[in-house]
Amino acid sequence: MMTGIVIEPLQPAMVPEAARIMSIALMTNPMTIALWGAEGENQRRRMEKLIKDVNLAHPLTQGLVAKQGNRIVGATNWIEWPHCQLSFRESLRFFPITLNTLRGASLRAFRLYSSWAKYDPHQSHRHLDMIGVLPEMQGQRIGYQLCAGIRDALDEQNKAAYLETALPGVVNMQEHFGFTVIGEAKLLGVHNWFMWREPQG
Repeated sequence: MMTGIVIEPLQPAMVPEAARIMSIALMTNPMTIALWGAEGENQRRRMEKLIKDVNLAHPLTQGLVAKQGNRIVGATNWIEWPHCQLSFRESLRFFPITLNTLRGASLRAFRLYSSWAKYDPHQSHRHLDMIGVLPEMQGQRIGYQLCAGIRDALDEQNKAAYLETALPGVVNMQEHFGFTVIGEAKLLGVHNWFMWREPQG
């Protein structure tokens, strides 16, 4: 593992930088490309705003950051079920932000989120949302350290966990941490894996 990397809980003051890092890291994700269309700085900024104002703004969101000195180089977050699925009141609260940010991708986003919701297990769990590492820091096992931190937090809380991913590398890594594939589907033309993990004490 890379030395000098420290994993810390995500604090409110860290949210803007964590959202920026996540948006940068997700730009090459096949689901991001399928949802947003052409890549570009405009799309990245819109995604950063959505992550900051919706994904990380929920009061029940928890997360971790990877820091090198005072610099955040990676981040991840999760949220407790059933709050990973927005209630009607929450949907109304976030609708203006989501619509304004997604713009032409709104219909695709509705289709994607509706499809994801069908696979979300209807039992207590922590829903892993996103994980991102700055491109220039990838390949140094920072993502691995963040996932190890997630594993430790889940076991300490004695909570099961669920995630969806379109990246085979994530499937392989999360299997190492005790996740198993419980379903697969093609969404917006992209293959998705759905994974579950029981707490392991």
